[in-house]
Amino acid sequence: MWGLIATPVVCLCLLIGVFAPSVVDTFLGYKLETLRAETARLEDERRSLELREAELLSPERLEKLAKSQHLSAPETGLVVRLSPEQLKGLMIGREVHIAGVGDVMLAERK
Repeated sequence: MWGLIATPVVCLCLLIGVFAPSVVDTFLGYKLETLRAETARLEDERRSLELREAELLSPERLEKLAKSQHLSAPETGLVVRLSPEQLKGLMIGREVHIAGVGDVMLAERK
């Protein structure tokens, strides 16, 4: 009786052991191709965004935008560069906007 049950079960386990790796490999292959396609799409999107960033930050565009907003370069003596030590006492009760390395603009809170 047990021989009638055990033989098909053993055969089934052997078949599963033989075919399972190829089935898993097939699914992993599909997953790998999906990930490669997504990687290519994301790289294209990154290149597109880098190009857009370069366009938005171009000096010509920024100059045109500044002129349209009636902005001009500050006159000599209006810009004061402060060291981090000089800023420590000035930051209390104020907002600090860092525009770049060494550039700090202080604005009163309203």
